[in-house]
Amino acid sequence: MTHPDRAAAVLRALCRSGADRATDLGLRAELAAIADRLDRPLQLAVAGAVSAGKSTLINAILGRPVAAVDAGECTRVVTWYEYGPTPHALVEDAAGRTRSVPLPLGDLGGPAGDVVRIRVRLPDPWLRTVTVIDTPGLNTVTDSEETTRALLFGDAAAEHAQALVYVLRYVQRFDADTLDQFRSLATACGLTAVNTAAVLSQVDRRADDTDPWPTARRLTARAAAELGPTVLDVTPVIGLLAETGRARLLSTEDLVELRSLAAKSPVVVEDLLLDLTEFGADPAGERLVERLHRYGITVAVEYLRNHPDAGLDEVHRELVRCSGFVEPGLAAVIGRFTRHADLLKAHAALVRLRGLGSRFAGGPDGALIGKLMSTVDENRPLADELGGLRVLSACAAVAAGGLVLDQDMTEQLFRLVRGDTAAARLGLPPGSRAEEVVRAARQASRSWREVALVSGHTVAGHRAHDVLAALEDIADAAAPVSFDRALVERLRDEPLIAEADRRAVRCLLDGRTSDVDELGTATRFRALLHRPLPPAVRRALEAACAAFESLAGSRS
Repeated sequence: MTHPDRAAAVLRALCRSGADRATDLGLRAELAAIADRLDRPLQLAVAGAVSAGKSTLINAILGRPVAAVDAGECTRVVTWYEYGPTPHALVEDAAGRTRSVPLPLGDLGGPAGDVVRIRVRLPDPWLRTVTVIDTPGLNTVTDSEETTRALLFGDAAAEHAQALVYVLRYVQRFDADTLDQFRSLATACGLTAVNTAAVLSQVDRRADDTDPWPTARRLTARAAAELGPTVLDVTPVIGLLAETGRARLLSTEDLVELRSLAAKSPVVVEDLLLDLTEFGADPAGERLVERLHRYGITVAVEYLRNHPDAGLDEVHRELVRCSGFVEPGLAAVIGRFTRHADLLKAHAALVRLRGLGSRFAGGPDGALIGKLMSTVDENRPLADELGGLRVLSACAAVAAGGLVLDQDMTEQLFRLVRGDTAAARLGLPPGSRAEEVVRAARQASRSWREVALVSGHTVAGHRAHDVLAALEDIADAAAPVSFDRALVERLRDEPLIAEADRRAVRCLLDGRTSDVDELGTATRFRALLHRPLPPAVRRALEAACAAFESLAGSRS
């Protein structure tokens, strides 16, 4: 199978070679910028309407209270959260000057209108892979909306977002229209279902019930239906609880107040929380409302009733668990962006490269552009070197309307994008046998082969052909390695090899090698072959060694 970063490496080399040979300075700059972005962290923008909870969500993602949170329009400029060895923030103005401001962000030390961007540097290793961008709220009355749209849709290769988390409090017409605009502007910025997720925030504020999650799940299903293939994931989250739990915002005094509430009867606590304004009239209650709101207070109090000796660590963990952040919630979405960062960057680069054709084809570098376009041509199957992008390109074609699928095939395609294992990509349970993976991949191939044949030499046909090739890759990689079973069976209980290696042999015989160190096992068997061995054991070791080496090669 194609290594995850192979496509990024191929595109990087393509752009650098092109930049070296280009005579047009504009083309040279474009290619150099695209190559540069492939070397830097994935740029993940968080966008949405004013007061949708973007900054709260960013604090939850980062596990730090660094983004300014306010009920109004507090995020007026674009803020980048990047890796740095020491925590600090730099404010950049239009004149190119920078000034330091303290964390968490609040006073910018000058008028917000003069600020171009804020760069917050944090010593979080995760930020070496992903840069998080907090954007001004869309649908504002200021020019912040234009700033956000320029970031998401603009032509500057060094600035555009490569992935998006779109935050909405409820599904309104504005949100659906905006996400449709993301789809139509895919050529400019590469933001399609491949690299876009929607987050339904503040779900605890929508239900009168004690447990908001049944309502949240219904709203999420409705949002997913309305947004359709525009986004890959729609997930609900209680951002305030996720922020408070992951950033550890409760104090010892807060814990004392929660313990006091836990000592009261549930009926009394419920009565106290009916009017949050009255409950928050004193400083202790005000802090709890600010950090937990009604549902969070209920969760913490109930947990302390059942675990009276719990401390802040346990309470914070319970808040995160009840926030919807943990798997398979927002953490799964962020984890997918992180694990697939190289592919998402490569996909964004591919989109931008395709956009160069119409701009530079008639210039002095026509031959160079022609060669570039032949490699990334949307109207034919992707080159083998870009095989890792096959499924992503098909997913983008669905979002753009170039590939029309029924609901079952759309979900099948989205699973191929979301999944991290062959079984997950095919909708199979964890630990599925290799034979089951091969059978599921071959069965799924039939539908895609039919779409490819019917669609012919169109974008739809080529993207279906790409998915077919990806499924065949999965089947080929999972296909059991042929070996003499009767011979290898001799090693199942062979005392001359270690118990761990006997377990590996049993996994090989049973077709369960996903957790086996094939290369390590083969290396140990090779070492054993240098010793005097009974002929039957030697032949069995040679057969098993070849099988493990073949498996290791298929996974590289």
